[in-house]
Amino acid sequence: MSMKRKTDPKVSIILPTYNRAHLLKRSIKSVLQQTYTNFELIVVDDGSTDNTPNIVKSFKDGRIHFIRQKKREGANNARNKGIKSSTGNLIAFQDSDDKWMKQKLEKQVNAIIDSDISVGVVYVKSINYKNGVKTFIPKDKVKIKDGDIFKQLLKGNFISTPMILTRREYLEKVGLFDENLHRLQDWDLCIRLSQKYKFRYINEPLLLAYHSKDSISEDKKARLKAHILIFKKYKHYYKKDILLLIKKLLNIVSSMIDAYL
Repeated sequence: MSMKRKTDPKVSIILPTYNRAHLLKRSIKSVLQQTYTNFELIVVDDGSTDNTPNIVKSFKDGRIHFIRQKKREGANNARNKGIKSSTGNLIAFQDSDDKWMKQKLEKQVNAIIDSDISVGVVYVKSINYKNGVKTFIPKDKVKIKDGDIFKQLLKGNFISTPMILTRREYLEKVGLFDENLHRLQDWDLCIRLSQKYKFRYINEPLLLAYHSKDSISEDKKARLKAHILIFKKYKHYYKKDILLLIKKLLNIVSSMIDAYL
């Protein structure tokens, strides 16, 4: 059953993609099948050389808007371009290789409407599939998932972009995606949002995330560079807590070993 009332806020869903025509249809279908229907889906093709445009155009739905970049500028550039061209008061993100459960958006919108204005982000549990292994994110070891999670996020990343729904006004206040980060951009954005706003967690697996071998998430050198950049950005906070500082430095060393040994 679809859900739409006159008071429903419009959600802008940003989906960057690059040469994922073979996966994109599943991702778009999962958005169009949402029980919450007041949204626009902005697909930003980051210079694909496959038949991505044909896949997008095969969907005859007026809520889909297609932006095609002439050359590859990176996923963060594509996300930012999508955000800037969007019109919704709420912003959500989808990846070309992920799938939303049908009630994901409805439950997130209801949660953010029911929350006071101190809550800037509502995020869901994700089921991640990588090399045949199934894991739940965030993991049970993450102690603080609701409210003020800034310090918890400094310890490590446990929220990906397709998991979140955020208020447009708040996103613009903290700044959009950092285009210098080619990995861990979701972590950086959530850290910035958590500095100013509370998070609300829906403890339901409403996202299926599939890790592809050609994904940027497999780039170990990009991961190392991202860890170093994030440390530089927030070193003031890490230096205030010796345990946080040690953990962060160990993350950098671990990433260095993965990248070069």
